Amino acid sequence: MAFDNDALAYKAHNSNSQSLNSVAATIPLDIFVDNISPYLHVEDILALRRVNKHYFHLTHEPLIWKRFLQQLKIPLPPIRPTLNYSVRSSDYEYEQLVSRAISLEDNWRKKKPIVYSTMSFDACLEVLDMKLLPGGKYLIASIRDDYRFFIALYHLDHPSGPHILARCQISTKAYQLQAKYMTYKRKPVIMIAYLCRELNEGGPANIDPAKFANNATVDLPAQITHFLNCVHVDLSTLDLLAGAHRDPTGFETTKHKLLSSNNRYKPFMPVVRLPLETPTAQLSLYSQSGVAHASVIQQAKPEPDGQDYLVIVNIEHPHLPCQLICQPYVYPDNLHLNVNYLHPDMQQWVKAVRHLPEQNQVLIWRTIVTGQYSDPHHPEPRRLVKRHAHGIEILDMPNKTHEGGITFATPRAGRLVLPVGDVQVIHMTDDVWPSHERSDLAPQASLQPPPPISVYIEMMNPHCIDHLHIWPEKARTPETKPSYIYNLRNITKQTRHDARPDIGHVLPGVFRSLIYTTGSTDRTATPFLTSLRRYISPEFQHNNYPLERVQRHSAVERNNYARMPYNVYTKLEIGPEATARYRDHGLGAIAWDQTTGRVCLTTGGGSIIEVIDFSYAALPDERFLDWKMTSPGGFERIDQEEGGNEFVVARRARSKRDPDLEGLGVDEDVDMDTDTDSDDYFSDT
Repeated sequence: MAFDNDALAYKAHNSNSQSLNSVAATIPLDIFVDNISPYLHVEDILALRRVNKHYFHLTHEPLIWKRFLQQLKIPLPPIRPTLNYSVRSSDYEYEQLVSRAISLEDNWRKKKPIVYSTMSFDACLEVLDMKLLPGGKYLIASIRDDYRFFIALYHLDHPSGPHILARCQISTKAYQLQAKYMTYKRKPVIMIAYLCRELNEGGPANIDPAKFANNATVDLPAQITHFLNCVHVDLSTLDLLAGAHRDPTGFETTKHKLLSSNNRYKPFMPVVRLPLETPTAQLSLYSQSGVAHASVIQQAKPEPDGQDYLVIVNIEHPHLPCQLICQPYVYPDNLHLNVNYLHPDMQQWVKAVRHLPEQNQVLIWRTIVTGQYSDPHHPEPRRLVKRHAHGIEILDMPNKTHEGGITFATPRAGRLVLPVGDVQVIHMTDDVWPSHERSDLAPQASLQPPPPISVYIEMMNPHCIDHLHIWPEKARTPETKPSYIYNLRNITKQTRHDARPDIGHVLPGVFRSLIYTTGSTDRTATPFLTSLRRYISPEFQHNNYPLERVQRHSAVERNNYARMPYNVYTKLEIGPEATARYRDHGLGAIAWDQTTGRVCLTTGGGSIIEVIDFSYAALPDERFLDWKMTSPGGFERIDQEEGGNEFVVARRARSKRDPDLEGLGVDEDVDMDTDTDSDDYFSDT
């Protein structure tokens, strides 16, 4: 009888479980997304995903993760401009954005951030310079072989691993490589700008400008011409090459990485090649009213009253560049400089710029020679050293950059900055989202004040890094939506990092920056790396300027974010092997993406690129494909017209890397009739 009772109890429990599962399986998608998921946190969604197949599909709905994205108040990875709401990549791309943002914020607030993952790949050629696009998905690199130079584009987040998408040959070595998501003739593109030096005809045969370092001073300006070059990659073309469902080694993909007969799928398109009159200082890319611009600082012409000036190029009208002459600014009396005032005739030059497109102004860093003094630390007695003053100034930009011409601009405002060492390099951070064109995906970010402009000053004697903040100020306008401007009224010093006995360098970011140090005795172009550090700005403000910047409340997680640690400079551990590698072989190139916590490094003269991630990204789950094909209702769609699936590629790649997965071939349970490398995919129709 006891057995019968146990059997009845088991049967009742089993029937109740089945009824609960059946009820749960009948919840419509729109009811769950619109009426249930808004009350759930990220942890709840991930817990529901483990219940059964039905909730596994429900919790992958992009609208749920898009809502999380809208509620986040922490720095977000930028949404790629060509994200299509109807293609299959959006099935997991919103979740990737949310998981990267949350995991990086949590990791960066730890006392000692950890490395989530590392990977490396062979660029096949020597890597000279690198630049990561915001979001960390694409990497632009300057590479070379024995006698040729190239600009290469790499895809880092493909399920089968990082690989090259395209490359183009250039005339000589590229300097000051810059890359941004921009708009060119109303099309979203990756705009790439770089400088190069070419020997004039009849110049000395024993001089190769490509052998000079990026910051080297060339002593023969009359025999070397500097060029500003811009190329772009159309993002619609790039999506065809970078799709997760495409085999990167397939014939069609390989063919269209090169030049097709009608130039339809040519990845790199040159748009600007502008000769420059004098040596250059800093190259910048910025967008003004939706139009891509490039600017470069040029040294003053050899004239008695020559002034440094900006060359501004409207990339859509590159044949009519503008010249913005930076007129001197007369500062008021300043007793700290041991001079009565800074006279306009004193020797001065512009070292850095930061464009303010919303204000139609430009921020410049000017260095001024105020006199000489005897250096007590130099072994030579009575050695005279120039005394410098430094100022931050705001100038008006030309209104019609497409018409060219020369504009003389007198600064509207100026503030003196008094660093204690010899200023070597100035970094002024650029906003990742200048106009926030995709504010529908992150309305919280669009309502917040713009971040402060960080100014990083790399100095010698002593070796240190100073950090300043230029805070925005609310403009007095009748508009309902608050607007902000930068006017130099609120500049605060944040920190100073003493790098001695090494030399400090900074990879600047609006929200997160990376500090690395190199040996002070190594004067080569590829010095050895001594440390890699996380930097958190304390964001000091004036007492009468309350602007909340450090967020602790989380609207999408159960718990709030941890407090910011007090140790703002924290050494990052990248592993003993990597540490020894960059110490023994030197650091050839380094790139940093603050939005995803991704850093790319390569050794001096090496071709292996190492990718280190301080954030976690949700990867496509191959179970999603299997259950999608067998589930009833709205889960069986495979998108046959698009061809293939990203989970197929992921499984195939893992099978090649892991012999234990050899038997899990895609041919056993996946219909491969929709070949992703078919000619119809690139047809003209």
